Amino acid sequence: MTGRRRSPEKQESPQSAQKKRAKPGTRVVAERYARALLEVALDKKADPDRILKELEGFEKLLERESALEGFLTSSTIPADKRVSLIEAVVAAAKFAPETLNLLRLLARNERVSLVPFVAEAFRRRLLEHKKIQPGEVVTAQPLSSDQKKRLAGQLGQAMGKTMELSYRTDPQILGGVVVRVGNRVFDASVTTQLQRFKEKALSRL
Repeated sequence: MTGRRRSPEKQESPQSAQKKRAKPGTRVVAERYARALLEVALDKKADPDRILKELEGFEKLLERESALEGFLTSSTIPADKRVSLIEAVVAAAKFAPETLNLLRLLARNERVSLVPFVAEAFRRRLLEHKKIQPGEVVTAQPLSSDQKKRLAGQLGQAMGKTMELSYRTDPQILGGVVVRVGNRVFDASVTTQLQRFKEKALSRL
């Protein structure tokens, strides 16, 4: 009998692997930088969406250019040279002053490796500031545009926020929907309902 072909496992990006290997306290420090950056951006009426885009772009650059990342994170390279390289790299991109000042500070303090964590924390804080709640929706079959709009509206009304949802399919849930918002999971999948029915039936035996 022919076995079911397993779908290839999704490759983990170096960025995701780095975040999983984060040292204790890394996210705490990154949160401080992100909080200060957003406060400065709002105080100076800068564009926080632009700053986020620049941070994420620089993060991807470091991911692609390992030699550049190695130079900027090396403790043997003088701080002024790390800062000068940062300025040269982003000169053509014309980063916002707030973004550039943050990168200079990270380079001076040997903390360029925090860029992915700062970007992640800054994005989360920016969404909170805008009262936008990210979430994930899992269904057995793809949802139509109307279904997505209705679901986002219902969730947003229930939570008092604008929803920013990502969608993916998983045939194993058979039907229904699973919604993950932060640490909360709303499971209305057919698989879970069948499991609960089974447990209830067995408890009566």
